[in-house]
Amino acid sequence: MFSTNEFVAALVSQLPIGIMGVSQAGTVWINEYLSSRHTRLRLTIDQWKEPELETWAKIGTFHDAVLEIDGEHYQVASHQVQDDRALVFWPSSAVARFSPQVEQLEQLYLDFREIYRHSFDGIFITDGAGKTLLVNEGCERNYGIVAADLIGKNVFELERAGLVRPVIAPRVITTRERVTAVQETRIGKTIMVTGIPLLDEQGNVRKVIINSRDATELIQLQEDLARAQEKLRRYALEVSQLRMNGPSIAGIILRSPSMQQISTLAGR
Repeated sequence: MFSTNEFVAALVSQLPIGIMGVSQAGTVWINEYLSSRHTRLRLTIDQWKEPELETWAKIGTFHDAVLEIDGEHYQVASHQVQDDRALVFWPSSAVARFSPQVEQLEQLYLDFREIYRHSFDGIFITDGAGKTLLVNEGCERNYGIVAADLIGKNVFELERAGLVRPVIAPRVITTRERVTAVQETRIGKTIMVTGIPLLDEQGNVRKVIINSRDATELIQLQEDLARAQEKLRRYALEVSQLRMNGPSIAGIILRSPSMQQISTLAGR
């Protein structure tokens, strides 16, 4: 006869969904479902070596999310159990059986992730306090830093570290309006950024979406164009002055229209 604890342990171990317990110290316990599919999850959080899971954990506290682990997609629900966390990993295939709409939502999510990840422009997302939540590859190119090193950091930390200045998320949060600025990065790039606030029902900023585009080449082209236009203006002024003085050869003033035409053609 099983005791209650033994029965619960056996039941949890055999469930067709993933169950994970995480202690305050980062120690991980997983049931048979996860253990048989993802051996790396048996380790502590610091040893996972699973980029998406590490990024998820670095945000500060575990939260509900959709995660990809070893090519499998899970909807993860997080629950506080005294000082520890209990995480339930619902396989997408199982969730789809419960609700036909979930599969469609998952596909939309995957499409969004692909668009977000491969966008040429940088997309940088913070919460309402300026803490970095998501960073795409475009930002990595623009700022010369790995996305995982930005996740969980407040934008003021990035400015103090000299990674980018000025930061605009605080202005977006304060004004609750769109803000556009030009940033200088530590790798010498000039970045045009626009921050857009996402508001909750009470009008508070819950997310800040910052779009960034490398304007270094554009600014260089504008400067080259300005220099070329200045040269053209000077040449036009010199030609105008020569015409006002009348055509001449070696100090001889030409009065005959035919000689003036010959002189002009020769000057060309």
